[in-house]
Amino acid sequence: MIDVYSRDNCGSCIRVKTELKTRGIPFREILLDKDITKEDFIEKFPGKTVLPVIVAESKIFSGPNEILSMLSEYKDNFGKDLLNESVGRFVNEGGYDNG
Repeated sequence: MIDVYSRDNCGSCIRVKTELKTRGIPFREILLDKDITKEDFIEKFPGKTVLPVIVAESKIFSGPNEILSMLSEYKDNFGKDLLNESVGRFVNEGGYDNG
């Protein structure tokens, strides 16, 4: 599953989440200051200062430019692999809502 760490009213976060939805890639959104504290975020992702941060297949991507570039570069293999993995988890876990 893809985890998207974002913040309310974050334009870059909205742009990345829209792109994931457009590509049909399910994700779970984790909101800074609601689902995770700033302190826990900094501890989990030292040096990551730009939102959104995406964790996919144990890889960390941060900021809209890096994430959108990664999606463009890996649009075939990356998206299909993640989609297949996410759909399997969706069925096994009884579903989730990505907004």
